[in-house]
Order: sequence, then structure tokens, then C-alpha cells
Amino acid sequence: MFRSIPLGLLAAGLLIAPAVGHAQQTKPAGDKIAQLIEKVKANPDDMKAVNQLMQRTLTQAFVLSKSDAEKAVAVCARVRQALSQAKPTKPNAKTLHGRAVAALEQFEQRFAVAGKSLDELKKRAIEQPTAKHINQYVQKVMLEVGPSVRSAPSKAETGIKAAKEFLASIKEKNSGEEVQQAIAKAMQRLARYDSMIADAKRLQELIGQPAAKIDGQVEAWVNGTPLTDDDLKGKVVVLDFWAVWCGPCISTFPHLKEWHDKYADKGLVIIGLTRNYGYEWNADRKRAMRAKPGTETNIETEKAMLEKFLEHHGLKHRIAIQTKDSKLAKFYGVSGIPHVVVIDRKGKIRLFRVGSGQKNAHDIEQMIEKLIGEAT
Repeated sequence: MFRSIPLGLLAAGLLIAPAVGHAQQTKPAGDKIAQLIEKVKANPDDMKAVNQLMQRTLTQAFVLSKSDAEKAVAVCARVRQALSQAKPTKPNAKTLHGRAVAALEQFEQRFAVAGKSLDELKKRAIEQPTAKHINQYVQKVMLEVGPSVRSAPSKAETGIKAAKEFLASIKEKNSGEEVQQAIAKAMQRLARYDSMIADAKRLQELIGQPAAKIDGQVEAWVNGTPLTDDDLKGKVVVLDFWAVWCGPCISTFPHLKEWHDKYADKGLVIIGLTRNYGYEWNADRKRAMRAKPGTETNIETEKAMLEKFLEHHGLKHRIAIQTKDSKLAKFYGVSGIPHVVVIDRKGKIRLFRVGSGQKNAHDIEQMIEKLIGEAT
């Protein structure tokens, strides 16, 4: 049921997170990229080198994209070609190369359309209905519609519908195989938003409705005494659905700690909701790890792991391990994590936010401050 939401610009499962904005990152990195390309060519199975190459490439490409999108595309294309020509022999390395190439293709498309308007790309697709121009149009639609899927699903739905209708009109007027195939693939990409929009609309319907009961839905509590529905009466409650293996969830910990310290004595209760995933605490590596095959785990093992995990990260709010049926997650429509629900003092749902990032953190804190000031 749970899926982690990519943090920042993690691409297709790669261990990369481009960081931009610092002065040293604006310096030319071509020589370093060339060195890493040669390193990968010399040993295509060197997964560390592949990840370093992707990190360096995307960091430079993002910097370039601010002033020269064509150069950003060229940087990605150069590395994509090099990775495509490399011949890894190990299965994991082959998978990584494939993901890297696919990620670079996506970023090339993204950079290519970044400086162009949707109307401009739409006009080009009408005048020159090639696979390239159709793909660029769809990429722009996804860039513009994507951010509003969860926050404004009706608006996103309208945008996706308009794009599908436009592509259908292009398909009707052009019978060439290339165009037909490009449109079919474009329709598949847009269709991926349908379930996301439906989920977001269901969440919107829950706004203003009574929150689900906690009693009977928690198998074990960690980091404090158990809470009941009576304990939550008159409180502002933040439910944070998360998991120890979820990188984006971990990135929200500074916000959770800040909110706990700032608002706990003013009536805020934060509850982290997770599940029994069969993890153990590795003291040597200081991290939670999935138990080895054949190792017997139970709720007590999970609790012990969580206690060490929470201590390591300095988290003070309570954690609840949901019952196996995960009724709370189902009630709140959890399909990706972190998934946050904010509940007011009257026990009514007031806000949902899915995923990490400053925008979501800002929205959540604004709602917390507003509800803290409201009377019961």
C-alpha cells in the first residue's frame, strides 16, 4: 500500500539528489564529467561511479538550464550516449545503467521545454506533428499540471482532459505510424494521472468530515504512553503516515521536531503512523534494516527497532504501529508517504498533504498555527 514519494529530484530509483544554488556549483564541471565518463567506460559495473556521474551531470544541467536550456540538454545527451554505449555485465549494474539512461531522457525533454510556453509547443505539434514535438507538448503538460494534481485535482483534471482531446485531434488528422505511436504513448503517460486525481478528489471530500477513531486501530505505541480518542479531544492533531525505509519521510523530521517543540504545549499532538515492516536496528551502521531472511520478527522486534531509530533521529512525538488491516491508512486514502493529515480541535479533518518539500511543510505549519488559535 505504501510508496515513498521521491525526494527532490531523485530520478527513477537512482541514488542521486542534485543540489543547486551554491556558488561552487556554478563553476564548469565538464572536466569532472569527462573523467567520470572515462571511469565508467573503464568499468561499467562500477555503480558508485555511475551515480557520481549522474550527480555531477544533473547538478551541472540544472545550473545551465537557468540560462541556457540547450546546453543543459546537450550535457544530458552526452552522458546518456556514453552510458548507452557502456556494457555492464552484472545484473544490478545493468539495471542502474538502464535507469540512468531513462532518467536522462526524461530530463532532456524537461529542459527542452522549460523555456517554451504550452501554446507554443501546441502550435508546433499542429504544424509539425512529429514524435519529438508531441513528446515535448506532453512533457510541458505534465510539468504544468503535475504540481496541482494533489492540491487542485479539479484543475489538473481539466488540464489533462484538454491535453487528451488535443492529442485525439492530432491523431485524427495524421495517420502516419510514427505519429500514431507517439500519441498512443502520450495518452498512456497522461492516463497515469487519472488515479492520482481520483485519489486527490476523494481526499478533498474528507475535508470538514470527522476524523477516524484511533481506539482499536493501533497495535503498539512507541515513544510515549498510548493515546486514546479521549486524549485527543480538544487537541490539534497531526497524523504523519511514514516508514523507516522512506527517505522523503526522514527528510521531514526537522519539521516534525520543530512543530513538536513549538506547539506541543499549546495543544498540538503529533502521531507518526507506521506499520510492522519486519525491520531491525543495526547498531554498527546506526540504521534500521530489514531483518535477514529466516529471522523471526514480531511486534516487539519492531518496537525495539523504532525506539533506537527515534532516539537516533531525536524524535519526541509518539509513534503508533497500525493494526495489520491498516484501517486508518485506508480511511485517509494513503497511497504514498509521507502523508499528513491535520485535524482541528473539534475533531474535523482540515488538511491533507502528500510528499515532502518546503511547500508542503509551509502549508502544514500555517494550518497548525491557525488551528492552535481556534477555540474548541
